[in-house]
Amino acid sequence: MQKKLWGKGYFSPDFPFYIMELTQGDIDEHSHDFYEMVYVRSGRGDHWIGDQVFPIHAGDLYVINPGERHRYQPAKSEPLRIINLLWLPALVEKLLREGQHKRTFTLRYLKPLSRKRSRFEHRLNLNGSAAFRVEALLDEMLREQNAMEKSALPGSALLLRNLFCALLVLLSRAIFEKEERTKNSPMNRHSPQRKLVETAISYL
Repeated sequence: MQKKLWGKGYFSPDFPFYIMELTQGDIDEHSHDFYEMVYVRSGRGDHWIGDQVFPIHAGDLYVINPGERHRYQPAKSEPLRIINLLWLPALVEKLLREGQHKRTFTLRYLKPLSRKRSRFEHRLNLNGSAAFRVEALLDEMLREQNAMEKSALPGSALLLRNLFCALLVLLSRAIFEKEERTKNSPMNRHSPQRKLVETAISYL
């Protein structure tokens, strides 16, 4: 029987966000009522989404929609170290409402978060400076999450929300830059890499 995870087990209604780092073992197929963004810090393995399997490795980032079935099978020789970000659309709804009549760079990519998609590649690979900046931001978010749980510092929830928005901007830029490099190349105009970028844009 498929297991379902509920957001109320991870975050409160007034702050629907949680970030954690873990070594991912084998896990049975499951779904959840929240969005899940996963960044692979190290290792490799296979990731099933529905009936499709995707090989994953360090630098990969992907998003799972609420209700989608997925499971992992890490490689035995290379443990899969991941960072999980769990959230509900309410976390960024205010930004979406405020920017719905504005053609700003950020909101161009934030708005599709509230739309249900059909099929896509489910993966964006980051490397070089993009991976370094994203990991640094994720590490800062992990520190703030820890501080919030301990009530050690004021303003952790606000800072976490803003860091999450900054993360979305960095990912949008990475996708935008890759798309710009490929869209003007006749050789790559219909390549699988271009399709990956276009579908990544649609779910981020």
